[in-house]
Amino acid sequence: MWSTTVGAGGGIRTHDLTITNRLRYQTAPHRLGSTQVSDYQRTALARRSRLSPMTEPSRPQHESHTSGSHYQPGLGVVLLILVLFMGAAFVMLRSPSTAKPGSTTSTTTTTLASTQTTIAKTRVRVQVANGTTVTGLARSYTQHLMTLGWDALPEVNGPSTGVTIVYYHSGFQWAAREVAQDIKVKLTAVKPLRDPTVVTGAASDDVVVVLGHDLGEKH
Repeated sequence: MWSTTVGAGGGIRTHDLTITNRLRYQTAPHRLGSTQVSDYQRTALARRSRLSPMTEPSRPQHESHTSGSHYQPGLGVVLLILVLFMGAAFVMLRSPSTAKPGSTTSTTTTTLASTQTTIAKTRVRVQVANGTTVTGLARSYTQHLMTLGWDALPEVNGPSTGVTIVYYHSGFQWAAREVAQDIKVKLTAVKPLRDPTVVTGAASDDVVVVLGHDLGEKH
């Protein structure tokens, strides 16, 4: 399209409107006001802020639970626990084990027996009395006990009895049992000496043997 205009000096100008419009269109962005530019920038920032959360890299799950999730004791606490454990183990090892009732009884019996047998036979006074009518019976057994190591005293006469009895003072039961075995009588013949006058001078003796007719018949 063409346009004809009259200039100030009276001259005539002809313009191509199509070319003029194209130039106006191409230069339009440069003529935007400051307000339009600011609106454009705000719109761009808003779009970028919506997209930014989606583009951030996701953190591993274990990072969200690292703070305060597990307590890690210090080196001092670990050493203290180790020392306490070793001390408890040492005390348990040093503490005496509980013994069974049977083993306790046997140990006690053995201790008593060893304490009693520490007395030598030569220090045990044994008196033999003849309770029968067999002459020389008490002398024969007195010499027999002397050869076995007992401190046998001179023989005496005693009360008449049908069976042999072996008396003992307190603390000499073990000796009376051994004497009974030496003269070949049963252990049921061993009895505590309750009457020291059963034989003359028996109050100061440790073991008193009253020979009965059971041994007199064998002599």
